[in-house]
Amino acid sequence: MALLVRAESDTWRIHDLVGGVTVVEGDLCNLAPVRGRIREFAPTTVLHCGWIGSHRRDRNDARQAATSLRGSLDLLDVAIEAGCSVFVGAGSQAELGPTHDTITGTSPANPDTAYGAAKLSFNMVGSRVASAAGMRFVWLRLLTVFGSADSPEYLIPHVTLELCAQRRPALTFGTQRRDFLHASDAAAAFVLASATDACRGTYVVASGLSPTVREVTEKIRDLIDPHAELGFGELAGAADAQASLLGDPADFMACTGWRPRVSIDEGLRESVDWYRQHYHRYLEGTARW
Repeated sequence: MALLVRAESDTWRIHDLVGGVTVVEGDLCNLAPVRGRIREFAPTTVLHCGWIGSHRRDRNDARQAATSLRGSLDLLDVAIEAGCSVFVGAGSQAELGPTHDTITGTSPANPDTAYGAAKLSFNMVGSRVASAAGMRFVWLRLLTVFGSADSPEYLIPHVTLELCAQRRPALTFGTQRRDFLHASDAAAAFVLASATDACRGTYVVASGLSPTVREVTEKIRDLIDPHAELGFGELAGAADAQASLLGDPADFMACTGWRPRVSIDEGLRESVDWYRQHYHRYLEGTARW
């Protein structure tokens, strides 16, 4: 296995992996210096999860096209040159734009951010380029993935870190529903997608469950301090405050046999324990839930 890692990256989140794999120091935005090394490694499968602009503040950054989209197409190109037979990419619900419907692999796409449009563009162009080259292309559309070592911008680490600091997190009313999938289940989906010959095209990878933000936040509170206060309604005017996000993974399950293994309660216990132990690594979160 090989990892493409920027030279300046702090790899503390994957320190247990780096020592046992080939590390190629390079940048997705400029693959020219490392194309030879990738060809030499000759990967049979590429799992593409690199992208800038996933944070809210960067969703309409013009670099989406100039860096992430172009870099992804370059990566696909060098993978074809290297004789790679399978390319699995990480998609996003942002490709669809706001919707009140349950998301499936065939849901209509109407992205309202540059991030979503760039992801959708790569899926559309990349799948056709790969097909012409005889490569199997799989696009896994993720919804709300959670787990250890996440950005403090997102709900679960944000609330956990705020409560650990004995602060009351400001929140929306929390009535919106979210499909939370543990990161280990998402990772297993990538492995199965790459190993299943019949798997090709776009799939939704989700838990299929839809607790409210309030329910999840209260579970976190109860794990840390059942008497702590939560600021429900203090961010009632925040963007996306009442938007729900629901996914149906039936097609992916039928194709690969994949099933989520980690329950929301088990995943939250693990995550809260992890953020407590690594609290010193995080600054104040910036989520707007």
